[in-house]
Amino acid sequence: MKITFLIADFNLPGGGERAISNLASALYRRYSYQTEILSIQDLAENLPFKPDPAVTVGSLKINLKGKGVLAKLVSRIVSVVAVHSELRGKKIDYLLGVGVYPSVLMATLPRRRSLVRIACEHNAWTAAPLIWQILRKATYCRLEGLVVLTKKDLELVGEQYRNIFSIPNARSFYPEYPTNVRKT
Repeated sequence: MKITFLIADFNLPGGGERAISNLASALYRRYSYQTEILSIQDLAENLPFKPDPAVTVGSLKINLKGKGVLAKLVSRIVSVVAVHSELRGKKIDYLLGVGVYPSVLMATLPRRRSLVRIACEHNAWTAAPLIWQILRKATYCRLEGLVVLTKKDLELVGEQYRNIFSIPNARSFYPEYPTNVRKT
């Protein structure tokens, strides 16, 4: 089985990047799944979270951090073409878009019977700027699954999408309220 994680920028030292690194490594070590992390943004030499050496880490080498509206628009168009080109004909069983932009971009890929595309939100559902909320609404319905950050997000959007799940954080942001990660 091959699982690819698509992320805007794997160089960032955030929770989503750490989760991807840990999950890709665990899926390889525990199940011998072939796992890949694909960053749209070019990779730095020293990544903040290095996955298991068996996990493939690649980049589309696109600068998403350009200054100005035109530079950002061009980088987004180039990244859509690059993702389509990179993934066309590639044997992937599961493609997980981590974050709003990679998930919206992933929804533009043509449907394939053998590919399951899952959007993984990494922020509160209401935290996205209006334009991204509109793009999510227009594209996520094309995906086979959606993972949201909290149970509140699940309640907020659960009726709108099929195959929607919430995966709670293993560690609570509030120490006085421990997270219950048991299946309910």
